[in-house]
Amino acid sequence: MTFKTRGCHAYVAPAVLVIGFFTGCSATAPEITTGRAVLETETGLVALPLDQYQTNGPEYDALKSRAQYAVTNSCLRAEDAPEFVHPTNWAPEPRPIAWDPFIWSPQLAAQFGFTAPPGNDGAEQTDTDPRSKAREIVVRCETTGFDAVSAMTSSLGSEDIFYTYVSDSLAATKSDPRAQEILKRVASCLSGLNPSRALHTTSELDLPLAQQIPLASAEAKCVAEEDSAQKFFDLVASYQDKAILEHKTALENNLNRQRDVEKQLIALITEQETK
Repeated sequence: MTFKTRGCHAYVAPAVLVIGFFTGCSATAPEITTGRAVLETETGLVALPLDQYQTNGPEYDALKSRAQYAVTNSCLRAEDAPEFVHPTNWAPEPRPIAWDPFIWSPQLAAQFGFTAPPGNDGAEQTDTDPRSKAREIVVRCETTGFDAVSAMTSSLGSEDIFYTYVSDSLAATKSDPRAQEILKRVASCLSGLNPSRALHTTSELDLPLAQQIPLASAEAKCVAEEDSAQKFFDLVASYQDKAILEHKTALENNLNRQRDVEKQLIALITEQETK
C-alpha cells in the first residue's frame, strides 16, 4: 500500500472526474492521489499504502507454519514416529473478494461469482499420511508445535494496530460523500440493467455458484464502466496515507515487534531442525 496526503481543497469528484467538483469538504478529508492504489485484476487483490506496515502477512504466516512443523517434527522424531513434510507450495488464502464494497474483477466474477478464488494451503492428505497412524502421538506433537508458536506470537495479536487503521480507513472512505457517489453510480448502473438489482448483499454470498456468476459479472461490468474501483481504492489509499502520517511511529513500532518475533521463530526453527 502506498499513498500521499495533502490539504483539502475543492476537488474533482471521483465519479465525475472531469465534470463536477465537491466543495465544502471537511478539514480532515484527504485529497485523492490518482493511481495510488494498485489493483490486480487476476487475483482480485488491491495494493494500498498501509501494506508496507502489514503484520501477519503471507511471509509471516509461512514462517509461523514452518516453525510449527519444526517443533512438531522434533517431537515426532523423539517418539520414532514418521515426520511431516512442510509443503513447499504452501500459500495463505487470498483475501475474499467480498471484502470490497463491490465486485470489480470481470475475470474473477465470471469464474467465482462473489467468492474468492481457492487458495493453496498444502493440506492435502492421503491414506498414507502419517496423521492416520499413532494418532495420539501425532495429536500431542501437533499440539506441542502449535503451543510453542502461539507462545511467541500471541502478544502481537493483542497489540496489533495495523488492522485497526486498515479498518478505520475503509470505514472513513465509505462515509465520504465521494465514495458514496461512486457506489451510487454503480448501483444506478445495476438498476438500469435490472430494476431489482443493487450492490450485492452478504446473503448472496451463499447462493449457488451458477446463480452468483451472472449477478457478480453484471456488478463487475458496472464498476468497470466508470473505473469505479480505481477511484474508490484511490480514496481508500488517501485515507491510509493520512493514517500513516498521523500514526507512523506507532505503525513502525508495531512492525518492529513482529520482526522481533520473526527472529525468535527463525531461532526456534534452527534449534528444532538440528535436534
